[in-house]
Amino acid sequence: SQGGEEPDEPSAEKPKRERKERCSLKTFLDRCRQAGETAISGYEPLRKYVDGVGLPMDFVQLAWDVFKAEHSPEGANERRLQADWRKHFLNYVTKGYYRLWYADAANGTYSLTTQGVQAQRLHAHKEAA
Repeated sequence: SQGGEEPDEPSAEKPKRERKERCSLKTFLDRCRQAGETAISGYEPLRKYVDGVGLPMDFVQLAWDVFKAEHSPEGANERRLQADWRKHFLNYVTKGYYRLWYADAANGTYSLTTQGVQAQRLHAHKEAA
């Protein structure tokens, strides 16, 4: 058999991985609210990554604001569906997809890029509105 699995091994009886239903970000956020869950702040893989690299939480929050705007109604990717929005956002953060910050190798700190400053001003303005 392919994959070298022995039919008698207990691992061969593993239940199939449950495929999560794909949904929009708005649906995911609505479900979080209904379940009394936070969308990302309690997501352990994100916390571990952020703590591990020393990324300021307010930069992560800024990335989340940009991500939500992009994937919400009226956003550029509003029609995108994902099975795991938390994991999808983690990929954006780990890959620095929005280029909102840069790391200063000399002292280990992070600073906002031009895109980051612009996003910060945009989202601060939206919060005040």
